Amino acid sequence: MGPWSYVELEAARGIMFSSVSKAKLSELYARWGGIPRYVLKYAANPELQEELDAAVATVNMDLLWKSVGNIEAAPDVSHKLIHVEVDENCSRKRLVFGSGMIGQRVMQELHRQGTAELAKFVKWSAGRPDLASLRGIMFQGLAHYLLCRGGSFRMRSLSNPGEQEVSLEVPEMELMEVQDSDLKKISPTTKGSGLLVPKAEAAAAGQSSLPHEHTKQIALKWRQLSQPERDYWNAQSMQLREHQTEH
Repeated sequence: MGPWSYVELEAARGIMFSSVSKAKLSELYARWGGIPRYVLKYAANPELQEELDAAVATVNMDLLWKSVGNIEAAPDVSHKLIHVEVDENCSRKRLVFGSGMIGQRVMQELHRQGTAELAKFVKWSAGRPDLASLRGIMFQGLAHYLLCRGGSFRMRSLSNPGEQEVSLEVPEMELMEVQDSDLKKISPTTKGSGLLVPKAEAAAAGQSSLPHEHTKQIALKWRQLSQPERDYWNAQSMQLREHQTEH
């Protein structure tokens, strides 16, 4: 049996776990995903709730390779991090991180250990539809890591495939997690600098924020970036690089 949906957990809460508030259920579901043992049965057990932190602390690429190779025979700790989604016949459909929060924390830990093996996994898993969810999160994490390092990046339009690729110069910057609602408030007059990404529980795919000049930020939706906007951003980021070099 695969992980429970939020609707299934909510139904079980109403019948058997009325002591767990709806707010607590939402909080633990965002943390664990659909594992009723931790989301409902042990919702008020702080010692068992800490098992997720312990699991994330032990993650490495070797554990990840073992998990995708044979999840049934993988170490117990991997089952707290990676879930098996099944179809209506309870046959394995795909592997996913237990929750967006787990995926983000696992990626942070793997980045700390180095990105070479991570990049290798992303490339290898490209032909595995059952790993698409894991690969997507890992690819996004790598993209954020590389963007923060700065450099020259090629850009192309997804809405207009025939449009010519352009080069985007990005300065070195810090990654900062923000609420999704905060991204919608960003404008060219917003103070600060860094790569802003939505927090895991409210992540919006394809959306991030990059610095513009050395004290401003502008929200970029890569698929919707027009040519004039690209030209403007390139000019501003080049000014920032020159400023950093001079100082």
